[in-house]
Amino acid sequence: MGTKYTYMKVSAKLTIIICFLSFCSVAFAQPNETDLAIFKRGVLYQSEGDFASSVRSFTVFITSHPSEAKAYYYRGYSYFQLQDYEAALKDFLMVSRIDDRNEKGYYYAGKTLFSLGRYKEAREQFDKATKVNPNYAEAFNDKGMSSYRLGEYEAASQDFSKAVMLDSSFAMAYNNAGSSRFYNQDIANPTTRDLEAARDMFTRAIELDNTLFIARYNRACMNYFLGDYDAAHEDIEKAFEMQPENPMCYFYMGLISAQKGDFVNAYGNLEKSIELAPQLCYAYEEIGNLKKQQEDYYGALDAYQEAKKLSNKPLYQGLMDYQMAKVYALQEEPAMMYDALKRAKSSKVFQDNKVYKTFLRTKEFRKYRAEKQLQKFTKSITGSAKMNKFVDSELAWFRMGK
Repeated sequence: MGTKYTYMKVSAKLTIIICFLSFCSVAFAQPNETDLAIFKRGVLYQSEGDFASSVRSFTVFITSHPSEAKAYYYRGYSYFQLQDYEAALKDFLMVSRIDDRNEKGYYYAGKTLFSLGRYKEAREQFDKATKVNPNYAEAFNDKGMSSYRLGEYEAASQDFSKAVMLDSSFAMAYNNAGSSRFYNQDIANPTTRDLEAARDMFTRAIELDNTLFIARYNRACMNYFLGDYDAAHEDIEKAFEMQPENPMCYFYMGLISAQKGDFVNAYGNLEKSIELAPQLCYAYEEIGNLKKQQEDYYGALDAYQEAKKLSNKPLYQGLMDYQMAKVYALQEEPAMMYDALKRAKSSKVFQDNKVYKTFLRTKEFRKYRAEKQLQKFTKSITGSAKMNKFVDSELAWFRMGK
């Protein structure tokens, strides 16, 4: 769940300073005083956050110096800040064509491709940056983020580890390393050891930067899954102080309250998360779980139905049908129960090993186990291929759910 939001955002001012330090000492290819003044004006505009004026200045300079890599780099950076990613990409690729040993060109081409959602291509650019500069911690981190977005968590973990090895003060890289450990593709359900290892990495990130919201939020999630609700509550409260309008903070405060038996606050926080994020299907699902626990079966069905409606993923929709089948079983409405199970089966949700095994031991179906109809249904899903990995993010919450 929460570990999805892990990409590092560098402030414009900081990045400009880094860029300026990297290039200011390099001599131009015989510029005249007018051209040099135009270039410096472009840098000044950029440092002041006037990226449109910066683009215009560097465009004028490039007209006279079409082979000057620094000018394309600076203009590309201004385009990047203006979110004109296609224009930025052209400039950063031009930097690399002019100077194939310029790691910044590769790095920012990667960042631009990442912003465009072209993660595989972004990873290739970050890889080129690390080949030019093997000590480029930021490039290893962002290369890891590209693998992370591609669902290749082991590869991501290796790059994050490399980033923190190169820079032991890199808080975000520690956070990302924790996220990749949690979502490791070779682990169908993270073990206690994995959760504890991820928590340790989030802790290290917090020690390095106690203002890092995502690390605090992620550690709250790990503490929740590990059953340390007091620690989870403390972390999510601090995360909430940093981002008081973040719907996921309310979501986890709702879950933690439910585990502590405080149903009033559980409902209140989950409803607030929905108010802030109306498409948050998981919040409706958890409301359904609470209402089922309190034997408000009609309320539970309504909540599961709303969760199903909000998702466009067949697997998650099937999971909600499965949850509704359990409620129908409790209401002793077998016809409705079997209809819901059939809908769940048609979505192929029972091909997931965790869902299948949970179905086999679900207590709500206990009184129907001896019935031929349920036996026939169980046999019909027993031979299906069982998925053991996080092949669909919509099932990740069910796999980790309490």
